[in-house]
Amino acid sequence: LLVIVPPQSYLGLLGHTGYSGSYFEWYPNFFSINTSDMDGYFLGGFTPAHLWFIAFLFIFSLLALPLFLYLRRRDSGKRLTGWLAAFFSLPGMILLLAIPLWIAYEVIDFYPSPLYFISYFILGYLLVSDSRFEKTIDRHKAIALVLGPVLFLFVAYFQVAGWPDGIPSWAWQVINAYTVGFAPWFFVIAILGYGRRFLTSSNKFLKYTGQASYPYYILHQTVIVIIGFYVVQWQVGLAAKYLIILVAAFAATALLYDLLVKRFNLLRFLFGMKLLKKEKAPAPATEPG
Repeated sequence: LLVIVPPQSYLGLLGHTGYSGSYFEWYPNFFSINTSDMDGYFLGGFTPAHLWFIAFLFIFSLLALPLFLYLRRRDSGKRLTGWLAAFFSLPGMILLLAIPLWIAYEVIDFYPSPLYFISYFILGYLLVSDSRFEKTIDRHKAIALVLGPVLFLFVAYFQVAGWPDGIPSWAWQVINAYTVGFAPWFFVIAILGYGRRFLTSSNKFLKYTGQASYPYYILHQTVIVIIGFYVVQWQVGLAAKYLIILVAAFAATALLYDLLVKRFNLLRFLFGMKLLKKEKAPAPATEPG
């Protein structure tokens, strides 16, 4: 937040105002909140940028920890998770978990809704708390694929092309409920089910990218903003700008990770990676007495 994010706010200020001061002259202003730009992307004020997601996860972890510790208990907690696993193993019941997710979204109707996301966080814990959930997901992955990704393609098409005239108000409510509550949950079930079916193997590439995913997430948006700030000013076509930003940002993020982050324990610690262990020197051989 102190190093990775501020360049995004500074370049937003340069791009949308006539500010001409240097980055270090501006830097103290990063910690001020501009009520005219609460996002902090345009007038040089504070913003968590893409790291809002990490802050949410940290707070969710603290709030949900007592619940998770209770569910780990061998007596009452295990009985509750076992009952839930048995109940949601009934045909179609796991798909109905979309209903509380939709309600959570409607209770706090703005994005990102804390109640909506912590509901997913808790459900994620439940799904790995009992092996019966995995078997249930396997049985429902096909219907979730149809009700989620496949059906959502039609919704996305009409959202882009325009909806037909004369749709009644209740239909709009159904479409909205499906978009924010049901479709995302069906996506999750389909991804988990088919992921367990096709993505359970491992290799050097997956091990490398698995470790790199979190540092990539932290770095990527600032890299995109820095490169994009200059590329968008070039006199080339829109498609060329997009391709240049895409390739250059990915390459720059990869180099930053591979040459800096993963090689030094201090940076590994700051980016949430396990520390490198120093190899112990072999003990000297002793001559027989």
